[in-house]
Amino acid sequence: MDTSSTSEEVAINVAIPNEEDYNENISTFKLDSIKLYFKLLDSGDEREEIARREILFLNENNVKLFEDIQKWINKNDQTTLENTIEYQLMKMIGQENRLKTTIGHQLLNNPNSRKVDAIAKTFFTDHLPDFILKYPVDDDKEKQKKRYNFIKLLLHVGLVVEEETKSDDNDKRIKYVKIFAPFKLLCDCAQHMKLKFPLEFENHKIVPEIYKTRPIKWFLPNLTYNTLNLNKVSAPFRTKYLEKFKGGNEKDSFLKFFSSARRNLLVDYIMNVANHTIFTLNKYESEDKDAENNPGVVTKNMKRISNEFAMSTLLEEKVFTDYYPLHDGSVISEDDNLRSQLNDSWIKNGKNKPLNKIREYFGEKLALYFVFLKFYTNWLTIPSIVGVIVFIYGLIDAFSRGLVSSKNIGSVSSIVDNILTVPFALFMTLWSTMFLEYWKRANCVLQYNWDVTDYEEEELPRPEFYGTVRRISPITGKEEVFFPLKEKIKKFIISGIIITVSLCIFMITAGVLLIFPKVWIHIGIYTSVTTAVVSLIVMLTLRMLYSNLALRLTDFENHRTQTTYEDSLILKIFLFDFVNFYTALLYILILKQQYVKDLINSPEVTTGCEYDNCFTELTVQLAIIMIGKQAIGQISEVLIPFVKSRLNKGTIKQVLGEDEVNPQWVDDDNLDVPPPIEDSEYIEIVIQFGFISLFCTVFPLAPLFAWINNIVESRSDAFKYINAMRRPVGYQAQDIGMWEKALTFLSVFGVLSNTIIIAFYSSWLKAQFLKYVDDDETHLLIVRLLFIIAFEHFVYIIKVIAYFIPNESASLKEAIAREKYLANKILKNKVMHLVFEKENTELMRKTLEN
Repeated sequence: MDTSSTSEEVAINVAIPNEEDYNENISTFKLDSIKLYFKLLDSGDEREEIARREILFLNENNVKLFEDIQKWINKNDQTTLENTIEYQLMKMIGQENRLKTTIGHQLLNNPNSRKVDAIAKTFFTDHLPDFILKYPVDDDKEKQKKRYNFIKLLLHVGLVVEEETKSDDNDKRIKYVKIFAPFKLLCDCAQHMKLKFPLEFENHKIVPEIYKTRPIKWFLPNLTYNTLNLNKVSAPFRTKYLEKFKGGNEKDSFLKFFSSARRNLLVDYIMNVANHTIFTLNKYESEDKDAENNPGVVTKNMKRISNEFAMSTLLEEKVFTDYYPLHDGSVISEDDNLRSQLNDSWIKNGKNKPLNKIREYFGEKLALYFVFLKFYTNWLTIPSIVGVIVFIYGLIDAFSRGLVSSKNIGSVSSIVDNILTVPFALFMTLWSTMFLEYWKRANCVLQYNWDVTDYEEEELPRPEFYGTVRRISPITGKEEVFFPLKEKIKKFIISGIIITVSLCIFMITAGVLLIFPKVWIHIGIYTSVTTAVVSLIVMLTLRMLYSNLALRLTDFENHRTQTTYEDSLILKIFLFDFVNFYTALLYILILKQQYVKDLINSPEVTTGCEYDNCFTELTVQLAIIMIGKQAIGQISEVLIPFVKSRLNKGTIKQVLGEDEVNPQWVDDDNLDVPPPIEDSEYIEIVIQFGFISLFCTVFPLAPLFAWINNIVESRSDAFKYINAMRRPVGYQAQDIGMWEKALTFLSVFGVLSNTIIIAFYSSWLKAQFLKYVDDDETHLLIVRLLFIIAFEHFVYIIKVIAYFIPNESASLKEAIAREKYLANKILKNKVMHLVFEKENTELMRKTLEN
């Protein structure tokens, strides 16, 4: 795909390179069920007859290869995977030719040996499949036909497929479809996806790491510390240059060159585009009358055929019930797999996050979340300390002046409404600005270090993306399917109308909940508390409804890439969440004081707010909603998955017996599934940031409660992903996407909301105003408006200045340019080493630090 093209006119019939001709019938070759079954489970099990393994092939050559490997293993029962593959390669190309190059090179260059490694893995239980598909054995002929055809597609693109039948705790037969990807196919797909890998570049003196952005190193090392790694040179993967990449020239490169996260990312992509390799439009055009009349149009029948065997469709129709990559092994394991390493160093130790290992195991997308969570939590440290100081000062001041009374809860507002309120509001608005700017810079450094700087430019179309018109590509000259701009606009208009109507419904619902309880009930000082609790319950209920609506609307819009798809979904969820979680607080802030007073129309009511004080009610509402939401979130995200996994493990032990070991794919099947995009981990952080940014002046302890929650969240998320949840696909990501824009909006809007709170509801500030003007509502209003204008203009000027600070430092730009230059030289064999003498190294350090 040409990376310069940014339009929606992108071909969707992506082809994964393969070496086999398509054959209608799958040859099924049954494994020696007893012998291989005993390799998985202890002998003497009563369920041997239903624990059957089958490996499926498309042609006789692979059947013969399988038989040869089986004979070799039967004669050499102590052999290893490497020895087995070496033996097969020597049979194919001769010992002399085999010894000239590595196993990886032979697997790439010999057409007859490209599946040797994947087929051989089916005999060795210590080498896990790359992916698992699961379905119950049933009598549904339609589903059976779709499964049969989809497996043909997987075989056709070059994957190796094995099926194993087991019984669950209810004695129902379950089939696990184990997917193995040959090294050759992974290399071709990595090149197609333009994934970056580090190059071999060892014949040079190491360039020292440059530490950037540490103006207050001695006091705040964790808040502003970023390391720019100048000791790497990476380039988009090219199969023919395998030996130039790190690990590409090793004997076991076919096993270790791709990390398990990279492998499941590649296999996930291959499986999701498998339907594009067979069901081409030309094959069905003659069967479609609409196509004959409109040769340039993609008809409904063509679209149906294109989407019939999409992975998402098969899962939605329950053709397959589950689809997941595997963990590397047990959490407590003697083989010291990466999962157990993370459990020891990350969860048990917990002092430092091993970010590179997290990235290696989970991929950049999830690792970026943990980096952001750590960065955000560190930045909450100072606001938490300042908030506690403001609160303690307020307590001392209020009690020393006798302003707090047990008979008047409204007097509690004097604790958070004092001489420090305005400075604290100014501090928090500046803090949010600095936090976001520093994050943007840190994120750019991370993009460079993790080789995802150009990810969004190189990103391939989503498998679900479809076109409606065919044309000859002006770039490639080949026929392609594309999605016209006018069709996209139509979908966005429809989606926008539905979102607008939904938001109006949610605001009306919130209004009813907020206003009418004040008119119909009166339970004294607890009215506001009751309303806050009811509002929280309704908020969480509504959230489940609109998450599903946002997902369906985003699917309807037909986005080209996964990044644009997720950005659109995030925008909808943020809009709904903003209305859902902030409406009650904004209503108290802007409308309630006068509106409810006029609605009740009682001489005893001096203000529409509870406790005769809007400042106090806003504090109560914020505390209950924020703390309550965080507590419920921790229970639902951690406790429930943990209990479910424990119950599942207990059930498995009852079925298998105490001493019996379960295969990894069965263990993982009993874990909880990773959260979908609409329940992203970032949602909780953004909503929390909104509470702090918009309403921190009424609750100075909000940063502290957020900091405590995030400390717990960090540990609980680590436990959840390592112990209680299936392994997510190792997706890549360049940044946190639309969430960053949502945070920026909240930071900007927070200036206005905090200024209004101070100007209109602060008794202390009102007292200061009255020193200069008389107690006239008109004069007070003018002074308050002048204060708002002066305060927000001052902060916004600072935000504008910060906006023009470049996200990429000069040293980072030089590092990116240097890497591209060296990568080009290395791949073209124009540079064998690069030496930085001591004097030049010191000069480079000084230059980059300036």
